[in-house]
Amino acid sequence: MAWRDELRPASFRGVRFETRGGHELAGGRRLARFEYPQRDEPYMEDMGKKAREHKITAFVIGPDYMAARDALLEALETAGPGELVLPFAGRRSVVAGEFSLKESTEEGGMATFSLVFTEAGKLAEPDVGVDAEGVLADSQETAFDDVATDFADNFDLSGLPSWSLDDITATINEFLDLDSLRGIVSQITGLPGKLADLLAKPLGLANYLIGLVRSASQVKSILDVPYLAVRSWRTTATAEPTATRGVVVQKQAAVNMLFHRAALVQETALMADLPTRAAVEDARQQLLEHFEAHDATPGLLRPSPELAKSLQALRVNALVALRRQAAALPQSYTLQLLEATPAVVLAYDLYQNLRADEIVTRNDVRHPGFVPAGVPLEVSSQ
Repeated sequence: MAWRDELRPASFRGVRFETRGGHELAGGRRLARFEYPQRDEPYMEDMGKKAREHKITAFVIGPDYMAARDALLEALETAGPGELVLPFAGRRSVVAGEFSLKESTEEGGMATFSLVFTEAGKLAEPDVGVDAEGVLADSQETAFDDVATDFADNFDLSGLPSWSLDDITATINEFLDLDSLRGIVSQITGLPGKLADLLAKPLGLANYLIGLVRSASQVKSILDVPYLAVRSWRTTATAEPTATRGVVVQKQAAVNMLFHRAALVQETALMADLPTRAAVEDARQQLLEHFEAHDATPGLLRPSPELAKSLQALRVNALVALRRQAAALPQSYTLQLLEATPAVVLAYDLYQNLRADEIVTRNDVRHPGFVPAGVPLEVSSQ
């Protein structure tokens, strides 16, 4: 097929025009030139391809050229990229730049344009990702605040006898003596007096106890306590009327729920930087079980609408963060050794480098010199 057969009518945004003398194309590479003192040779840094520019002399002609002229003017002054069709260059997505228009009585019935078009390219935006860890941290703070507020709104001890304060304090101490908190509490002086003062300040008490839970490196022993086990805890020998006893039990249950909810929120904060996808999946299953157990509590201890909303948001954000964490971790598989092997030797056999600490940590090996044989070991596939 001859080159003339390849030519096509020129247009921009569907507005036809004629060309004179074809068109000029300018392009190339963007180069940054560096010339240094006392050096004869410069350094040229390639900064990428230049945007191609098409320079065209175009015209519209005929008895009704003014209508065609106005249509082309409108197309040239419309914002954004448009399709340019050129006889020699085919179709291009371009942005119209500066132009000039010439009309004269000597060339009546014609308008001549000098046009410059630049290739439109693509809008290169940075990748936008959700900060799952930041969103989770925000939802944790909101949940902690709502847990404290919900507790304070329902923990009025005014009018209760003195023995009831002893029973409620005993409930608090039962939790403070758990493995999750015992080491933290042992470093605090004057704690009994502080708790006695805080019983009259529900919000202060809630924030103080939540602060202790937030210092815990594990919350398993808190979450293992049954939600309504308060009836089995210590009571005084002096029995009060049933109505008073029922109120005290409700307050003890509120303390129980405060610790559980604080531990539930803290658990989501302890699920960062897990070593394997299997560990992430275990954490996900555990989290779902604990939230389901919380949701099954009876109506007396149901959260306020605000707290229910923040706990639901926390659950969703924690699961999203775990999913993203798992996606960033390498795949793993299990193997069994035929004989006990030092971790450093196993790491070299698997990875040809010293990743012994990773193997020891993943599999809770008691001694790095003796990775046990005959038991499943989880190792990274990368």
